[in-house]
Amino acid sequence: MQEAECILLDADGAVSQVGVLDVPKDMIGNIVPGTYTATFSLAAHYQTRKIESRLTNLTRLPNKQERAAAADKA
Repeated sequence: MQEAECILLDADGAVSQVGVLDVPKDMIGNIVPGTYTATFSLAAHYQTRKIESRLTNLTRLPNKQERAAAADKA
């Protein structure tokens, strides 16, 4: 398992928390720095049986330059 440094943003885009997120094996090597929305599932840990969240998908959001380029094309 790989870890990713993350900054959680609130609805206004302000920093609310900073932490580490476990990246599933199938996503390792496919994630680049950027802003993402994440999807999670719940599952029981196989050793502790504690219910925990697991990252299932990341959707990259366009950065300012990408948004500006898209607006220029429109």
